[in-house]
Amino acid sequence: MICVSTSAIATLLLPRRVAQPLVGRRRVAAVCLSDDLIFFPSVESSLSDDLLFCESDEGSLSDLSKSRSLNEAEHEEACDTSERRFSHAPPEGVGVRAEVDFDRYSFPGTGYRGTDATPPAPFGDGELARVSRTPLLTPAECTALVAEADRQDDSWCSGSRTAQYAARAGSSISVTQLPTALRLVNERLLPALLPAIGDAFPTAFRDVSSLRLQEARLVKYNASAGQTELGMHRDGPIVTASVALNAPDEYDGGGTLIEALGGAGRDEGAQGAADPSAAFRPSSGCVVLHPGNVRHGGAPISSGVRYILVCFFFDRATVDHDRLCLLRANSFLKRALNANKGSSYAADLLTAAAREFGNSLRCGNAVKVCAPTQNPNPNPKPNPNP
Repeated sequence: MICVSTSAIATLLLPRRVAQPLVGRRRVAAVCLSDDLIFFPSVESSLSDDLLFCESDEGSLSDLSKSRSLNEAEHEEACDTSERRFSHAPPEGVGVRAEVDFDRYSFPGTGYRGTDATPPAPFGDGELARVSRTPLLTPAECTALVAEADRQDDSWCSGSRTAQYAARAGSSISVTQLPTALRLVNERLLPALLPAIGDAFPTAFRDVSSLRLQEARLVKYNASAGQTELGMHRDGPIVTASVALNAPDEYDGGGTLIEALGGAGRDEGAQGAADPSAAFRPSSGCVVLHPGNVRHGGAPISSGVRYILVCFFFDRATVDHDRLCLLRANSFLKRALNANKGSSYAADLLTAAAREFGNSLRCGNAVKVCAPTQNPNPNPKPNPNP
């Protein structure tokens, strides 16, 4: 991950007219060129150019209003896409599954010297991570998922390699490309996983009916291919769920690593500071849950192959304005760095990036609470071919 302050980006890359409004701000925003994009390669292409040639003055209220309106439109599009692809309520005739039993882990508290000492909103002090003792998928279901994915040799995505933390990341494939996997996610996994999230994080989610699955991807770490680990990073969506798809004895090392549980309290900027021996290595079919934006990673494997199914959930009821502005700014900046140096198009992209970084700072952690949907499960039978 590349992290610098907004003012540094503004000073180094932007004309003085554009940079000046961003310099001297007390808060800084991280420029994360890949964090949210590694598992969502379509995010960049979906970001709109509506603000690229905006003529409003830098920092104006009208400019921020336009950005927020675009955020709301993108959020609504993400909701519609999720509800077309995934079912967020049990299929007809399927009973409620037994309660999932978890090992529970808390935030370390203010005495901890490292990152994530205390919880991000809306999570409670005791809601850092959960590891299920109860499998949510059977061994046969896990085997079926892996077998279907491995038959798609040309569909695996290596993700972003531009960020240092992702240099040795595993390859991945979306369940939307796998008919059997998509059916299992909708008919078997989500009916168990959604209520389990509510039980795991009761402070954050009194009602899980507004949670939506943004994406679900099978990830393969293969030691012989050099795809061994994923360094410390943060996800954008509110909850990340990682379901183990093969047994821990099929690979050496590996597992899901939460930095606040595996380190001695190191500096925020330290990469890979957590102890790999503290990684969670659950049995096949079991799940690791944690807030998406706590620092975590995939511990390195030294031999064998590790398969997981990673699910990213967001909240339909809120619009995460600062994150959406930051994503848009990252996209503009990345495109500017790839454009012809000195061109007017590159300058326009940098101007737009500066504006969106500024808007992200001005939004802070503000979210818009949306009106509840009329039907909490608008698609009991999602499109099998999204």
